[in-house]
Amino acid sequence: MGRQIVQTDKSFRVLDDSAGTIGSQGQTLTKPLTHLSLDEGNRAVTSIINTVARTDTTTKVLGVLPKAAVPTRLSLASATASNAGTTATVSVGTAATSNYFLNGFDVKGSTGSQQVFPTSATKLHAAVDSANDTVIVGLYAETGATSSGGGPWGVQMDYYLP
Repeated sequence: MGRQIVQTDKSFRVLDDSAGTIGSQGQTLTKPLTHLSLDEGNRAVTSIINTVARTDTTTKVLGVLPKAAVPTRLSLASATASNAGTTATVSVGTAATSNYFLNGFDVKGSTGSQQVFPTSATKLHAAVDSANDTVIVGLYAETGATSSGGGPWGVQMDYYLP
């Protein structure tokens, strides 16, 4: 009928329900169980959720992608657009490159006061670093007259571990 995870005294085993034996897809797991996908293509999605405010004019740490994590989606949301004089943008990236995923997304116009899934987001669906955790940062920038309202912008980055 399918596969079943069975816990023994020191490990987990994946059994084939129809035969009652160890299935061809599984073996005894002796390490702690952190992620197990029995069906290819199924993944548990996790999110980094934080905010970027008008005062975050130097990079702000939003969260950490575990090593080998694959970012799948990036969204921004706010009830109020920035009222900066000329431009107002939010970038999302890594500690090494602050605009790695999203470069200068407009939060002054109509996209600054709604939930958006920026089509300009890049480098999704590929692992950022297979050997090290990756610090994710956000950054607000504006030009012209200094803003007195707007934001904060909620940032959500969805990812999975392969």
